[in-house]
Amino acid sequence: MIKIRYIVLVFLFLACAKKLPPEKQAYYDKGKSLYIKHCITCHNPNPSRPGASGPPLKNASTELVYKKVLFGTYPDGYKPKMPGRLMKVFKGELNKSDTDAISIYLQNL
Repeated sequence: MIKIRYIVLVFLFLACAKKLPPEKQAYYDKGKSLYIKHCITCHNPNPSRPGASGPPLKNASTELVYKKVLFGTYPDGYKPKMPGRLMKVFKGELNKSDTDAISIYLQNL
């Protein structure tokens, strides 16, 4: 009986999970890896929650991630979730393709 419940739960989980097209899935996986490597020091491993010194990032726009990560700036009209400018700029370490991948990860959780 327990085995059947387990199988049903796994099936329901897989059925409810977001399915991305293969080309987007590769970016999602890359973005998740980059997020873990570069972001969780300050932001929460769960992007829906605030981190030690960074705000939650779930659903962050592609433009916000690009400008903040590579230039330390915000898009025009954007109001920061936290005061201050503590975030490190990753220009030279990351590129536009990397920030696009991080955005796809954050927007598809």
